[in-house]
Amino acid sequence: MNGYDGMDRKAYIALGVVVGTLAGVGLGILLAPRSGEETRARMRQRAQLAKQKAQEQLAAKREMAMGVLGRGAGRTGEVVEEVVEELDETVAQPAAGRSTATRRRRSAS
Repeated sequence: MNGYDGMDRKAYIALGVVVGTLAGVGLGILLAPRSGEETRARMRQRAQLAKQKAQEQLAAKREMAMGVLGRGAGRTGEVVEEVVEELDETVAQPAAGRSTATRRRRSAS
């Protein structure tokens, strides 16, 4: 093999992860532009802004959806009225035809 057995290889990987983590934390502390308190305050402000934007967008989408539903409901009402009128006409026509046919049969008898 290459001179490393399984245990040594795992130990080197673990050591690399630990050293990398420590180096990242150290560099993060050294290069941070603000203190932890300032960073947390800024994160809170950004979270508040994100929350406000989300609420505004939700309200706008809700209004838009209600408008679409309202227009759809209005159009549905119009369609229902048209269908009812057509049904009334359809029902009335055969009834009128039957009464005429009934009159014809009665007068023929």
